[in-house]
Amino acid sequence: MTQRHVTANEGPDTYYHPVGKKSLEAGSRMSLLVGEGSAEYQRVLECRIPIVSEEALQNYNNNNRGDLPYKKGEVSDVWEVLRFRNPLGFPMTTAPATVTAQGRFLGQNTSYWTGAGAELTVPVTRAMSVQVVSDEQERDGNIEPWQIIDPSGEIIENKAKRPTLYRFFNDGSTYRKQVIDAKITVKNLRSERVKIRLTRLIAGESFHAEIMPEIKILADRTSQNFNRNTELKWDLTPEPGETLVIDFSYERFIRH
Repeated sequence: MTQRHVTANEGPDTYYHPVGKKSLEAGSRMSLLVGEGSAEYQRVLECRIPIVSEEALQNYNNNNRGDLPYKKGEVSDVWEVLRFRNPLGFPMTTAPATVTAQGRFLGQNTSYWTGAGAELTVPVTRAMSVQVVSDEQERDGNIEPWQIIDPSGEIIENKAKRPTLYRFFNDGSTYRKQVIDAKITVKNLRSERVKIRLTRLIAGESFHAEIMPEIKILADRTSQNFNRNTELKWDLTPEPGETLVIDFSYERFIRH
């Protein structure tokens, strides 16, 4: 077996900054500035709307009790954030970050590991003057299926061309494919134009919207999770007093 010694400053997720040898008297303290730099930044708004959990969805469909899996008129947190690149020649490790302007305290949050030159986003404070409201509901009636999955997990041809139930192998449960109609409403109550990034997480696919977002598949279907986890992103710039509405729909498997 080959042995290899790892240096104290080695590794993709660890960093120790050398400060040289120091001597302290008993009971004394020392504060050191280990780095300093400046960077251009953007002051923008961000809102992240979470995914509807599979557990909440199945509990509601199986038992008709518990919290509604689709949120009605839920107000989401909007954060004012600073977005910039690490200007230091070494990584910024996880630590508290304090934001001030002209000597005044604006907010404090956690700054997470960021490599040299990488982009960093620091939430400063909640934006109370910009509101984001999300709604979702099931569309009446099933939809035409795009595939049938038999108990062995194989895809077979749908010759009947009619709404079909799907049976998956892992637990023998039956699922139907359902269209979800969703809406996000953004209200800018400020007297100035704002930039806001909306991130919406969904469990589903076959996405459709008039204002198309940036789409990223976070997790594909598995034997334990029949819906793809998908991330949707919009960059919006509502004018003072303007209300923007994003209507979209997607499909997901629901226990029948």
